[in-house]
Amino acid sequence: MGTKLKNIPYNIFVKFIGLVLMIFALIIIVDYQYLSSYNNEFFYKDSYYETDEFQQNYVRLSHNVVEKHLDLIDEETINESRVDNDKTVSLSRLNAIEDNLRRSPSFIYVLLNTKSGETITNIDSQTHKSNGFSNDEEYISSFETVIQWDSLGLYFPVKSVMEKQPLVYRHYNTISEYSTTNVTASDVVYRLRSDEWIYYTAVDFNLMDSDILFGSGYYDFQEYKEETNNQFPVLVVSIFTLFFIIIYLSMVIGKQHIDDKVKLFFYDYIPLEIQFILAIIAFIPLVTYQSSSYLITDVNSLRVQLATASLAFVIVVSAMLLSLVRLIKTKYIYRNPITFKIWWWIRSLFILDFINPLTKVKIIGILSVYITGSILMTVFGMITNNNYLKIIVLIIFISIQVTLGIYLLVIIKDLTTLIKATKKRALGEADYPINEESYKTTFKSFAKDLNSLQNGLQVALDDAIRGEKLKTELITNVSHDLKNPLTSIITYIDLLEKSLILYYSASLEEKQELKSNMKDYIRILNNKGYRLKTLIEDLVSASKASSGNLDVELMNINIRQLLVQIIVDREEYFDRLNLEVIITPEIATPVWSLVDPNHMYRVFENIISNILKYTLVGTRVFIDAYKVDNEVIITFKNISNHPLNDKNIDLAGRFVRGDESRTTEGSGLGLSIVESLLKLQNGNQEIIIDGDMFKVIIHVPKGEETNGDGSY
Repeated sequence: MGTKLKNIPYNIFVKFIGLVLMIFALIIIVDYQYLSSYNNEFFYKDSYYETDEFQQNYVRLSHNVVEKHLDLIDEETINESRVDNDKTVSLSRLNAIEDNLRRSPSFIYVLLNTKSGETITNIDSQTHKSNGFSNDEEYISSFETVIQWDSLGLYFPVKSVMEKQPLVYRHYNTISEYSTTNVTASDVVYRLRSDEWIYYTAVDFNLMDSDILFGSGYYDFQEYKEETNNQFPVLVVSIFTLFFIIIYLSMVIGKQHIDDKVKLFFYDYIPLEIQFILAIIAFIPLVTYQSSSYLITDVNSLRVQLATASLAFVIVVSAMLLSLVRLIKTKYIYRNPITFKIWWWIRSLFILDFINPLTKVKIIGILSVYITGSILMTVFGMITNNNYLKIIVLIIFISIQVTLGIYLLVIIKDLTTLIKATKKRALGEADYPINEESYKTTFKSFAKDLNSLQNGLQVALDDAIRGEKLKTELITNVSHDLKNPLTSIITYIDLLEKSLILYYSASLEEKQELKSNMKDYIRILNNKGYRLKTLIEDLVSASKASSGNLDVELMNINIRQLLVQIIVDREEYFDRLNLEVIITPEIATPVWSLVDPNHMYRVFENIISNILKYTLVGTRVFIDAYKVDNEVIITFKNISNHPLNDKNIDLAGRFVRGDESRTTEGSGLGLSIVESLLKLQNGNQEIIIDGDMFKVIIHVPKGEETNGDGSY
């Protein structure tokens, strides 16, 4: 699938061609829709005699015939039987009917009087004889559109296609409304008056060339029917083309390559509401042309105008749709609409900490009243005819504007001073004054926050300086501590190599001396290698402990038992230094604590190691473990073998030693590791120096008391 997507062209030329094709396809669809709305009977009716226009004219002419021959008859009859206004109206009506019949030579009829045998028709008697029919009745019955009328109703001969037609004459008032007039099929039947008349009507489609009433509609129907049939495949192709182009443009729009991120176009930053309004504006000419289509006789001219109007509408809509796709892809659609911006502004106003809730409500209330009042006063000013009321409304409106303006000026003044103060402090004037009390309620808390921020920045600056100092110490101390054993290793390896060279050429006595020296060299190399290994392990442990990158598994353990175990393990070293270890209380009661046994063992190990390195030989070491409230306290006290002159020295810091000359084997990381490990176990350490007395106090969480067998 990925390979197929890579084959899709992303260049701008192909996109432009796709956009042009989409516009043409839309115009074709709009044009086809116009044809269907102009006369949708082209689509679902097969013949002209099925159309409403044909039905209207057919019933009207049928009514005209019976009205003329059974009521008006001729001018002489009207003059003799009617007077005054009735005569004038009847003569006018007779002329109109005769004009309709002259314009419709394709409409043929036969009126038969069953009593007198009289026949009234517009059929030439020679016509039916030449076609093999014996009389007019037989001839007119041969037409597919024939209808037989009498006083009982309608009769459709077997071959008549008019049987399913409604035969109601409709008069259209507007493009979308119509009303039924008095001229209907039942009126034609009523005009026959008695059962003595049988009335036949039909339309001869062979006479359409000279027919004014039926002809234009007949040939228009044939033309548009053929055109719509021919255009239907084009419509289908246009719909499919539009569908695929929309999919294509949705995939590639905003990109130059498949791996590129979608980029927004300048049009995408126009709010969607405005884009929608532009689409409505472009749609207005389209609606205007379509609504006036029934007034224009030149359909082709109307279609050209419609296509021009459609082009503008389609371009605007296409731009909006493509913009919508880009907005969805970039997820900018949530920030584009004006409604979102208003919502975001209101939301951001409510989450601003420096504006108190009462002020937020005030701002929302003022703006709501202002907007609502402005709209109402504007509408009222437009609809009222009272000039005095208009003046009052204008004065109120101006007063609101001035009040709001003053309020905004006060806010802007406070905001300007805060911006100035912030800029001064950003440029280095840390002491630039911000008087919190001089600001209004809106910005008072903001001014307090700025002052607090300045204090926080100072603390952060002090921490940064301390961090830089620590980095410097790290470089200095690590380089010093690593350099000493590494230099010794290199030196003694060189001596060992030289001794080996001399060994093979030396005498027996010299060999014994060289062998003794080489043993000393190897012992020193071993000690220095172990020292280097220990230092590196301490560095790694300190790094892991301080970063918290260690697993901690807290459990209930007897701290006293762990202490005794470590002291017993180091008993040889205490004896060598003649150090007496005193653990209090002397009664071996369990002291339970919730700690990680492995990390706690390392804590005690580091403290004991520190004691062994820095305690004055021949003195005593005091270790105490007891419970206070919800914690366990363990203390270690020893006499330093070096003077502790600086009481302010942070002996828990990294690379800090009581031996400032750094002649001992310590790394200065022991107590720093202790502090980090204790923090991981929810504990802490405290270091107290009293003369040469060095005291370490450890606080850890208290565990649950258990029985001797370990049960609770």
